[in-house]
Amino acid sequence: MVGSCNGLICLAGDYFIREYKDHWLRLWNPATRTTSPKFGCVREFRNPLDIFAYDHRYKYIFGWDESTDTYKVVASEFKEPEMRSNVRILSLADNVWRKIESFPVEPMDSDYSSESDYVGMYLKSTINWLAIRDKLWYIGDDYKNINVEQFVIVSLDLITETCNQYLLPRDFDEVPPAQPTVSVLGDCLCFSYCYKETDFVIWKMENFGVDDSWIQFLKISYYSLQIDYDYSDEYIKYHLNFVPLFLSKDGDTLVLDCSRLFIEQLRIS
Repeated sequence: MVGSCNGLICLAGDYFIREYKDHWLRLWNPATRTTSPKFGCVREFRNPLDIFAYDHRYKYIFGWDESTDTYKVVASEFKEPEMRSNVRILSLADNVWRKIESFPVEPMDSDYSSESDYVGMYLKSTINWLAIRDKLWYIGDDYKNINVEQFVIVSLDLITETCNQYLLPRDFDEVPPAQPTVSVLGDCLCFSYCYKETDFVIWKMENFGVDDSWIQFLKISYYSLQIDYDYSDEYIKYHLNFVPLFLSKDGDTLVLDCSRLFIEQLRIS
């Protein structure tokens, strides 16, 4: 699964033999239980004697261009020697891949080592992701060499097919022990992180694209969630992170995913 928008889920698949590798995409509608034919098909030829020929992955972004009422898929392939991506975009209106400008800042985890193919959150004809200037990773001791000024949100406009960059809340003044996240709640872009290993904080950008419109939406203590973690465990420390999944329309129920270990439903009073 590489993304969802307007009730549709975009799926990516591939198949390879010695001489080539095929990539393709499909759309799945869970409501009607139907799947589209393959589209965006690409055949990649490689030297069959090169054992590392397919030792890389594409990252996909899926969203809707409301100006043309067209779904689009963005594919990026990170080139480590150049520290940049080759980026292409496909409109389902013509099913043709076109090259666009490389991302100004690479998404976090764009070393492509993670199991997920999904990069970014869809909101209002844009895809948004968290990035660290001059860094790609947030693991092990690497985070100790990062400062808060390096964090930025990059937003890809599917209408203009160009990128913007947004600053994080001014009160975000300390690099958290676990990787922060970007999410969408109640039609607003949100930024969340672990604060001093005691609280989980969610900020909401009330006016999308306006850096000064960040407000603190929630600050939740891990104690109130009845989570008893051993903070001396380095793995747990670096993965003590919640991903906001859903906020009810009345705003009183929040669903959180905690490092894929469990899902927590929180009543907001």
